[in-house]
Amino acid sequence: AALAIPFYRAELRLYRRCVTRLFVPSLAFADLFLGFPRDRVAALPPGGDVVNRPPPLGGDSLSLIYVGNVTPPLYDLEPLLETVAGLDADGVRLTVVTPAAAWERNAAWPRPPNLDVQHASGDALGPLYARADAAILAGPTVPYMRVNMPTKFFEAVGHGLPVIAYAGTECGRLVEGEGLGWSIAADGLASLLRRLRAQPDEVAAVAATVAAKRAAHTWEARAR
Repeated sequence: AALAIPFYRAELRLYRRCVTRLFVPSLAFADLFLGFPRDRVAALPPGGDVVNRPPPLGGDSLSLIYVGNVTPPLYDLEPLLETVAGLDADGVRLTVVTPAAAWERNAAWPRPPNLDVQHASGDALGPLYARADAAILAGPTVPYMRVNMPTKFFEAVGHGLPVIAYAGTECGRLVEGEGLGWSIAADGLASLLRRLRAQPDEVAAVAATVAAKRAAHTWEARAR
């Protein structure tokens, strides 16, 4: 890092001289570029692909899916797992999809009976998204999560899934602004999940909003 950081700063100086428009994942991310003119910065988050999944089967549970890294401190799932463990009797289920090696490094995390761990990737993710009612993101444990726009967010939206994000994050702001899910405080997850479990019509209504708006968040839309 000691060798690389001076070159990163030199690269930014070059951008300030030569670049007409600098695209960043979010405008909050642009604040990390010290001295770069904000009028020459534009947000260009990732995108996803529209995937038409079969209608949810319904049933007596609320099924969540988390797809991505599980390496603390950036992606600390322990608070999420503890919350889900306390909701087993309430009919809340969670599927975590992550590489096997990463999962095994966190052997001390809770392994409740309402947790399903999968190590799928690529096309094998389709059936896992299809059986979920909503996707959930990692909590805002470090500043990185407050400015990042994860590709997995748009992947879930592309599959028509509402997203549970956290207030104070860029994903939370997008969810609030476009009605793509629910933005919550860190201590509000359990009460939200109990409400959604008891009110499946709310989940269906938000899923309909996601289906109507997801075309604006594809890679093709980003290219335009």
